[in-house]
Amino acid sequence: MFPTTTTTKIFGFCLGVIGVFIDLKYRTAKSRRERCS
Repeated sequence: MFPTTTTTKIFGFCLGVIGVFIDLKYRTAKSRRERCS
């Protein structure tokens, strides 16, 4: 077993960063498509 407090914080932080990165990437791609069209 592992200590839930530290691992969940790190895991949640990593998921948050990845989610924000994907969201920004998706937004930029969407805006580029709209600009092109």
